[in-house]
Amino acid sequence: MRIGIFVPNINQGGTERVAANLVNGFTSKGFEVILITMGNKEFPFPFDAKLIKLDIEPLSGKLGRFIYRYKKFQHIVQSYDIHLMLSMGEYPNLLCSLLPRHISKVIRITNSLNAIGGAKSMIMKLISKAAIRRCDLVVLPTRDLQDEYRKILRITKKIKVIANPINSEFKNSKKVLEYNTENAYWLHIGQFVEQKNHYGLLSIYKKYLARSTQKRHLVLLGKGELEEKITEQARKFRISKFVQFVGWSDHPIDYLKSAKGFLLPSHWEGFPNVLIEAMTLAVPVIAYDCHTGPRDILQDGRAGLLVPSGDEEQFVRSMLKLESDQNYHSRYRQLAYQRSKDFKVSNIVNEYIKNFQDVTRAKNV
Repeated sequence: MRIGIFVPNINQGGTERVAANLVNGFTSKGFEVILITMGNKEFPFPFDAKLIKLDIEPLSGKLGRFIYRYKKFQHIVQSYDIHLMLSMGEYPNLLCSLLPRHISKVIRITNSLNAIGGAKSMIMKLISKAAIRRCDLVVLPTRDLQDEYRKILRITKKIKVIANPINSEFKNSKKVLEYNTENAYWLHIGQFVEQKNHYGLLSIYKKYLARSTQKRHLVLLGKGELEEKITEQARKFRISKFVQFVGWSDHPIDYLKSAKGFLLPSHWEGFPNVLIEAMTLAVPVIAYDCHTGPRDILQDGRAGLLVPSGDEEQFVRSMLKLESDQNYHSRYRQLAYQRSKDFKVSNIVNEYIKNFQDVTRAKNV
């Protein structure tokens, strides 16, 4: 079976990480894989496949660009005789759904329909429903998203929950459980955008500093449109000397290794890969129970500290408990590490392959 994987842009994001891991996993199982992107930059993660860039010619108008993209995409699929196409992202999913019916089509969705409001929400629901109707299988990373799509779009069939594989850099090792440092800090990794709730995080951290005897620093790893405003907010809170803005890093593992705990106070998520990456290194996690992802990943709070969304007081108490009670901290290190094994690339790849085989078998009946 020749598999195509279609991703929107070449960014250093979660979709590209997942695509690279799946590509390498499929090729290790003997499948030929063609990776297609809509960007024209180099792919940011190591992968073992042929890369085809769906470069966009300077056509005017959204309709003209859409038609051009689809025709070129369809030509690539036919030229390389791709038997099954796995698409990731709203635009690739729509293009994938338009392919001829003899091609097996699997679309991966990570965005919540509830996270978008107004007219855009209605448009997204219509596009999603149209794409889902024409595809053979929908892959969602969490149970919450599965329930949401079944309820809102009234789709009961051809939906499977398959989690994201962990980044191949973050390999399980007994050594990480032995790591400890007196100077460990609190860590957050994420773009400076509204979704990640950095304002709320700084508010939480200010309250933590007022009550902590250890006063561990907060390290913020990331870039984004709100970075200057967040930096200014830290100054207004008079906590700047405790907050480190370190920019982006291609090797977040270097920061995760030294973290006392990983903090995720997001307003919403799809499937936060960074939680799994932290857990793979036995870093305890504190996360808001936002829609969607943290509850599934943390097994309803058994593998990490799950805080009701917006409850800053409980978030602070969780931080204070982790830093003051070594047995409590060690317990959540172990629980996080054990849970992370469920997201090994080989396990996730096997789930995909099984479902791919079911799809193609049904096509041939």
